[in-house]
Amino acid sequence: MMKGPDYSILISCNGITDIQSEIEQYLASGIKVFLFCNSVPQYFKGKYKQHMSCRLLQLYPNPTGSKLKIIDGAIGEQFNAFSKLAESVPDFNYEQYVIEHAPETNLIVRASAGTGKTSVMIDRIMYLVHKHRDLGLSCISMITFTNEATNQMNARLQKAIMDRYNIAVDTTAKIFYLNLLEEQADIKISTIDSFSLTLMKRIGVSRGFGHDISVQSHSYIQKEMGKKILDTESNPEKKVKQQLGLHLYEANETIVSFWNKLVQLGLSPKEIASLDWGITNDPNSTTLQEKMRSSIKKLEDDYESYKQHTDSIMMSESVRELNELLDNIHSNVSDLGLKYLFIDEFQDSNNAQINMAAKLVLLTGLSLFVVGDSKQSIYRFRGANESSFEVLKQKLDKLGIGQPTEYTLINNYRTSPAVINAIDPIFKKMSSGQLLEYTEKPTACHPIKGSFLALEVKSKQSDAKLYDILDKELHLSKGTNKKIAVLVRFNSQLDRVYKACCPPGKTPLPIMVKRNLGLYSTQAAKDFYHMISSFVFGRDPLTMYNYLIGPYSSLNEIIDLTELSSLNGDRTLLNATMDEKYVSKTNWDRYMKMFRYQPAISVIKKMLVDEDVVGNYIKLKKGEGEISESTLLIESNQYMANVSRIMEILQNQLSGDYTSLYEIFEYLKYAIVSNRDEKEAEIEDFDGDCIYCMTIHKAKGLEFDTVVIPYDTFVNLQPSTHLLISKDYKRVGWEFVKTKGSGKGDIEITEHLRNNYVDQIYNEDIQRSYEEESRLLYVAMTRAKEKLICFLTWADEERYSWYRILDEFKTTGPKGVRGCREKSIRTPVLRIFPNSRSITILNHYPRLQSPAV
Repeated sequence: MMKGPDYSILISCNGITDIQSEIEQYLASGIKVFLFCNSVPQYFKGKYKQHMSCRLLQLYPNPTGSKLKIIDGAIGEQFNAFSKLAESVPDFNYEQYVIEHAPETNLIVRASAGTGKTSVMIDRIMYLVHKHRDLGLSCISMITFTNEATNQMNARLQKAIMDRYNIAVDTTAKIFYLNLLEEQADIKISTIDSFSLTLMKRIGVSRGFGHDISVQSHSYIQKEMGKKILDTESNPEKKVKQQLGLHLYEANETIVSFWNKLVQLGLSPKEIASLDWGITNDPNSTTLQEKMRSSIKKLEDDYESYKQHTDSIMMSESVRELNELLDNIHSNVSDLGLKYLFIDEFQDSNNAQINMAAKLVLLTGLSLFVVGDSKQSIYRFRGANESSFEVLKQKLDKLGIGQPTEYTLINNYRTSPAVINAIDPIFKKMSSGQLLEYTEKPTACHPIKGSFLALEVKSKQSDAKLYDILDKELHLSKGTNKKIAVLVRFNSQLDRVYKACCPPGKTPLPIMVKRNLGLYSTQAAKDFYHMISSFVFGRDPLTMYNYLIGPYSSLNEIIDLTELSSLNGDRTLLNATMDEKYVSKTNWDRYMKMFRYQPAISVIKKMLVDEDVVGNYIKLKKGEGEISESTLLIESNQYMANVSRIMEILQNQLSGDYTSLYEIFEYLKYAIVSNRDEKEAEIEDFDGDCIYCMTIHKAKGLEFDTVVIPYDTFVNLQPSTHLLISKDYKRVGWEFVKTKGSGKGDIEITEHLRNNYVDQIYNEDIQRSYEEESRLLYVAMTRAKEKLICFLTWADEERYSWYRILDEFKTTGPKGVRGCREKSIRTPVLRIFPNSRSITILNHYPRLQSPAV
């Protein structure tokens, strides 16, 4: 007798009369049903409308007339008939079905933008918990790359379980889904860093760590260690500059930043020690190279001792630390509770993260499921390896695990057919220039109207044109809940869009700017710090002035700077004047007394309420210029969320309610200078009509009804450091050029230090930059659902621009597309290293000389 389904059943038939009761029994038990039938009664569809909306009942035609019954995806001898059926029904997603029901092996899923990778992951999890009902959700771990993605995945999983609970009629099924809902907190959905830290706390003892490893920022410590190493190991009779040709601060900044870059790339201490630094051709270059190599090794050793002594690491180091642990374990580890590991956005992984995944497969025997899209690998600056899928396969093979099974999702459920058809030749053009791994146009499965516009706009008129287009789109979408987004390449361009939406003499447009800022770079953090500083330093004129002009003072008058300037910096007079005219009109003295006798956190909480800090922030924003009420509400919500996040961190990281004022000041002082890991608080999307503005990086994973890309030109693709590392992470190239002169044609090179790899690696780096810019354009364009609008501003020959790609597809009228004006992009590049006034002219990498792009 054939065993019944645990999770799903696929049935193809000519009519459901004979099997209707069987199907209804499956649906009552929470079993997913794929039904291929040409004559399904309307009453049946009406009865199970809720099942269809949750996709637990999926109805398709049966053009082949086949009679199939496939239980839990076990196709077996029915493969030929099933394949023929799937090919004849375009609406049926064959790839998703196969991935969802795949055997429990290691899987790689390549999922282009909009192809439903999140749905596939959730369906796969539901398949596993149905097939292994005794295991539950605790044996499943999922890694995401942002907290926002973690929250989204948790919500999607909860909805999938809740839908089944609400629909199920069978008592046993009800109890099963209720238990899953209670167990959902046990599933380990977290960011890569949090996941690694959790495992570190369990097995970190072998590396000298305790079970309560703390997370701290060590940026300041690293710089101090670097200075000490250079100071103690240099010839005491000569200054560092005389020995290395660099000042102490220059040498230290260079060494520490390059070491951090190697760590960010995911290189282990062993890999760093084995880097090939090439050869040098002069004594001064040799001296500097040896000092860099020895200092990086010593810094690695000293920092490792410091971490073990303080039992602390930086959150961003947790993957690297875990890798060091795993590399020293040579037997199976079965007590980690890892049976299935899902990794989302795998194309954003660095070498350490890839190695961690492979080692966990070896040591725990878990089944690995990684999903992503190499075309969306846009985090090279964070160390992401754009070849992550290939590297994973190599590592698994090297460990003797064998090759994973690969699948590709090609059905696009996000973007309209019109937009897909319009951008397909653009991506093919980038592919022909070896800038994008684009092989196949996705199948459009979202039958909505859409449009693509590539508009040539003069640079000086682009902001005015942007306002007009956004104003029009807002009116068209009013009351429809459709989202409009402006996507830009750089954070600096966010301010430009903001100003374009609030031009003088015109009605300001509602805009929500989502900045990819660190928490301690926000205005909320700066105002909070100024407030704390005023109470720590008492009557210091500077800190008091910063307090008075901020939202914590509630001062309702303008400070007379002319009068204060006339006091010529006399602290006594400044304090007396500020006390009499301004401080006396605030509650500063009252709070100062409270800080002496009450816990600092309690006083700050009272201040936030009594002074109406958010209300004061709104008043200050209104004084800066025209701003819409919607924008004001959005920004005040973000401000308050950031303040709340700072308060939460202070209570958790310090001594809770008994934290002293000075402890808070010291923590904030170092956090503002060195903590780039903590991101600003996430707030919900605005409940109303507005324009969303963000960088392309921030928009990754999101979708919008209308996307506008207003700026297409980029000036600087040059590497941002003196020191470069090759694509295979095995060779180092470096160069320092010292010059003198005014920079007006009379520059003289006084010293040129370098190794023999620098030119080759430099050209390689430029090529990779072109490829990433192309991937960024791909990500930006594929966020659009219905409408995509790109501005084209002609760039001079010395700038890289998306114009060179999009020019061919420029819209000249309602029906026309202008022909291609092909031109080579082989142009000189200015190569300017930081901390140097030297300029060297190089040609582009040879692969980019094709006139096709």
